[in-house]
Amino acid sequence: GIFLYNLRIDEIADHERNLSNTALIVAKQVEHSFLAAEAVQKEIISGIAVLEGADKKTRDLELSEYSIHTRLRDKAAGMTYVGSLVIINENGRVLNLSRQWPVPDINASDRDFFRTLQSDQSMASFISAPILNRANGSWVVQFAHKILGPNGEFRGVTTAAIELAQLQSSFSEISLEPGSGIALIRADGMLLAHIPKADTGVEHHHQDAEHDYQGAADVKFFSANGGLTKVGVGVIDGESRVIATRQVGRFPIMIAATKATSTI
Repeated sequence: GIFLYNLRIDEIADHERNLSNTALIVAKQVEHSFLAAEAVQKEIISGIAVLEGADKKTRDLELSEYSIHTRLRDKAAGMTYVGSLVIINENGRVLNLSRQWPVPDINASDRDFFRTLQSDQSMASFISAPILNRANGSWVVQFAHKILGPNGEFRGVTTAAIELAQLQSSFSEISLEPGSGIALIRADGMLLAHIPKADTGVEHHHQDAEHDYQGAADVKFFSANGGLTKVGVGVIDGESRVIATRQVGRFPIMIAATKATSTI
């Protein structure tokens, strides 16, 4: 009995190390994608700052031009995970976007990323809950950055739509063992993307904006402690799992790599 107990402890510890390495690899991959999107957004914001001398109407007209659309389109085309880049004014009106031309009449003032950045003066960027893109039926998270005027006034947001299917596809490239899974989780516990057990053939798991990760308290604990491993309950199947998490750089998201203890 003692021998089997010790063998079980050793097996779990070995899998904790492997899962921790997997979480680190995926976290670095996701961090690279978000850093690239952030760099482009900051470049866009710098370009908007040049128009500060113009009144609001002129500024909106300038940002609505076809030349701005082509710049956004070319920038988005260079990033695998970014489905579209968008510029939104302080009233929530979409001024320009990379995905289509002419610019459709869209107002984003009811979106969580817009409301959050508009109301929270201390927050410069925000990662939204998953949103169903009505244009092509794909699930995205909006990685949004606030646009400020010269005196710190709210001037709108620029967003990069991160395609969750593309991220999940990159997760699938990791050689997962049977019973394993990888999840992308926001710091408040919201599940953004997930690859289920590799041996089931189940389609990629999609979540709507109302579904929160059931282990939100665990996620906050992991986040506060820099990424740890533990045995817990899996959010998708309710099974006992070894869970290893890693923070995605300085972004408020985490990668969780898991494996069912029954498989171990």
